Amino acid sequence: MAGSGSGIKRYLKVVALDPIGSVRRVWGRKAQSLFRLAQIVPVGPRRVLASPVAGVAERLARRPGHHRFLPQLAFVARWSTGDVARAGALAAELARSNASVGSRRRLAQLTLEAGLTSSASAIVEAAGEDPSPLLEGVRARLTYDAGNYRAALDYARRATEHGGDYGTRVRDLATSRLRVLDPAWTPDLSRGRRRLEGLRGKAIPGRIAHLVFASLPYHESGYCIRSQWVASCQRAAGLDPRFITRAGFPRTQGVIGAPAEEEVGGSATTTSTRTSARAAGRTSSSPRPRGRRFHC
Repeated sequence: MAGSGSGIKRYLKVVALDPIGSVRRVWGRKAQSLFRLAQIVPVGPRRVLASPVAGVAERLARRPGHHRFLPQLAFVARWSTGDVARAGALAAELARSNASVGSRRRLAQLTLEAGLTSSASAIVEAAGEDPSPLLEGVRARLTYDAGNYRAALDYARRATEHGGDYGTRVRDLATSRLRVLDPAWTPDLSRGRRRLEGLRGKAIPGRIAHLVFASLPYHESGYCIRSQWVASCQRAAGLDPRFITRAGFPRTQGVIGAPAEEEVGGSATTTSTRTSARAAGRTSSSPRPRGRRFHC
């Protein structure tokens, strides 16, 4: 909940700087604001508050006519009860029947933000050729997640060109992905170029540096184990893989006095926290036996 607290503080700061504009934005995106509020409420109280609202909102949203806000309210209330699958099915059902055009667009956005990509896809399909910036942004995100970066970029550009900001992040992500996948692309080293050029020719042939978030033996996870197997295969191919951990590791795991470099599973691992056991006043509590199980 720490992240939620900081988000609330930032939001309150924005409200204090521009109260009228904030009220207009919240009212214009009331369904999205309601959903985000529901996300930061603890699960227990959220279910208690949402359960009676969900049933009533669903019945009203299913009544004949094209509703502007009831479909979103029904979705958020049902999602807040914890029945996520039912909420997704409800959103898709209402989008195909009683939701207004604007409500359908918001339902696509809400289901996507809730991680219900199948429901979001069904709503987008029900919307047909609707070229609204919001739906184009949803299409961009769905297409990007499917790995089609070029199509995602096209959708995102259309979303932003028509005055929407929902596709901005996908546009930037897709642009970056396409750039690094271009065989002719090289990163802009800017100020570091001269220093790196000075090191040209000094690299050790076959040596590979893996920059990792965490490593054995101080942290055992699928990520760390996969890293070790990758290194094992590289060693079998005649290469010399090395691991370099992020700053602060393994102190972040409660380990004080870890050596600056040690061998794990046949590969050298360098930690960024180089505090000796003597300086720390205690010895390392490294669970070293865990790292010995990953020899090939």
